[in-house]
Amino acid sequence: MREGWADPYATPRDVPDWADRQAAALVSYRLDERRRPLNPTGRTGRPGRHLGKWGENQAADPIVVAGAGGAEPQVLLILRRDCAEWAIPGGMVDPGETAERALVRELREETDVDLAGMDPKIPTRTYVDDWRNTDHAWASSTVALYRIEETLPPPVTTRPRPRGFRSPAWTNSRQRSRVLEGSCTKGTGRCCLRL
Repeated sequence: MREGWADPYATPRDVPDWADRQAAALVSYRLDERRRPLNPTGRTGRPGRHLGKWGENQAADPIVVAGAGGAEPQVLLILRRDCAEWAIPGGMVDPGETAERALVRELREETDVDLAGMDPKIPTRTYVDDWRNTDHAWASSTVALYRIEETLPPPVTTRPRPRGFRSPAWTNSRQRSRVLEGSCTKGTGRCCLRL
């Protein structure tokens, strides 16, 4: 965990910058009379915080699709160790980092694929259904679509993978339908993907 990633505040009432956080939010939310952020989708029935910050926790999720012309599209996925499911790469936006930089960083960290020179399409910035969401802390994500002409070779590296991840792989529709059919209920909310 990077230094500064988690709030140092024991309760949401101690957070001094709610106005700034609300202004920067991907999904708008309000505070209750006790200065607690309210989950924009309503109550979860879970109090407290299981994510780094009170209120919105921004993530960045890059989807990389390769293949042009008549070739079957391939999607770059990672196999997570925590839930043994395939997932798109991605993770939390660090303090002071933009979502655009986090997209590139997460992709590079988890797959060794560097698309820093590309401008992705941003189809959505949205609330994420994550098992860690509570009444007062939740995840939202900037989802980016990178389209490249051809698949890159699967990354081969001697560098250790980030905790929780196995090697990435390019998958076609037949493989995706086999590995992505079920939903992941035992891991993080970022485990499952339907394409």
